[in-house]
Amino acid sequence: MNYPSLRSMTLVLLSFAFIACGDEQIHSCEFTMSIDSPDAESKSYFVEYLEKLNTNLGFQAFTYVGSRQEANSPIVIEKGLKERTLRERGQEFIGLGGFYPDYSQTSNVFKIIANGKTTTEVTNSMRLHFDHDFVMQNLVNNTEKLETAAAHEFGHGLGFDHIDNEIDVMYFEVSGKKDYDAHYANMRQFFVNRSCVN
Repeated sequence: MNYPSLRSMTLVLLSFAFIACGDEQIHSCEFTMSIDSPDAESKSYFVEYLEKLNTNLGFQAFTYVGSRQEANSPIVIEKGLKERTLRERGQEFIGLGGFYPDYSQTSNVFKIIANGKTTTEVTNSMRLHFDHDFVMQNLVNNTEKLETAAAHEFGHGLGFDHIDNEIDVMYFEVSGKKDYDAHYANMRQFFVNRSCVN
């Protein structure tokens, strides 16, 4: 009996793989948050704000874990953030936010041949900074600016850019009335687009 050579079998398998191959992304859907703060009041505010975010989104997207070692996304209440950003960037910032997706491609020839897909596992994380003086001043005065700043930086934490519309939470100024409903809908869509929720 004649058996096909290893070389011919390999060519057949590779041809099938190239014809069928595609890409599939699996997203980590939960942000685990730590809060580094020099005082209990500002820390407590952001613990409560995480719960408010989850309520507005309708599912558990952000989990406070307490320990920085257990978290993938730190919130830092930083003394002197405005002074530091003025020194480093030439402009004062009351908050900073960044989105950090980590793409780790996991595939092998058997998996590709079996289902025609290369699987990419994506771990999403964010890092947020808030100026301590700004946080404390607005906690004392009970203004809406702090909630706007928090929602704004969480938007950056999901990769949102600034919007040139004064009522949008992603406008670069925190003063004035904002459309929180639209902002939370956009945040929810981030998770819908990644198949985290329906």
